[in-house]
Amino acid sequence: PVLGVGVAMPGPLDHRAGVPGRVTGAPVWEGCAVREVLEGRLGLPVTLDKDTNAAALGLAVRPGAPRSFAYVHLGTGLGAGLVVGGVPLRGERTGAGELGHQTVQLDGPPCGCGARGCLEVLCLAAVARGELAEAARILGTGAANLVRLLDIDRVVLGGRVVRGAPGVFADGVSAVLAGLRLPTPVEVTDVPDAVALGAAQLVLAPFFGLAPLRGSSEERTSRP
Repeated sequence: PVLGVGVAMPGPLDHRAGVPGRVTGAPVWEGCAVREVLEGRLGLPVTLDKDTNAAALGLAVRPGAPRSFAYVHLGTGLGAGLVVGGVPLRGERTGAGELGHQTVQLDGPPCGCGARGCLEVLCLAAVARGELAEAARILGTGAANLVRLLDIDRVVLGGRVVRGAPGVFADGVSAVLAGLRLPTPVEVTDVPDAVALGAAQLVLAPFFGLAPLRGSSEERTSRP
């Protein structure tokens, strides 16, 4: 039997309501009742979450996964999925892990989120110029902030841009952490389609009692 459907998409979004916010590069999704529409069409329970949260969950349930890590995803946008104490951390409003919208340059270039000098806009600008080493250095700054804030065991990199130059990004982020005397290991995930596999785990992991999602104790507990 089909237990349900897991859907992962860029944030911000509200995982309880199943409704995305103003998605970077795709504002047309804002306010769309994605979960409700899909459940109506498919006749199955649907779980909606951010792509980074889904990927982090999929990595967290693998044998030998670290207890605490950040999955940092660089593609059309920049975000992170956080796992603390073996449990994915989404926050009360699914706002945890919005790494790309840390302000790292006061009065910097405007970002689509409405702020200025965000990590995402600076990193993607470097990628657009073909300066991948600079993009990796900027990404390393965000990773260092996560390490300092959460004291995580590992930084795991993924996403289309990272997969295109894995050595550049692994080395660049590692160099930033080493320069700050942060010993946290950095790796590029070897899991193909990490987001899609994680989306399946949005349905499967809670069903089998694995890696319950923080912030979701009241969520859909009556579903089969």
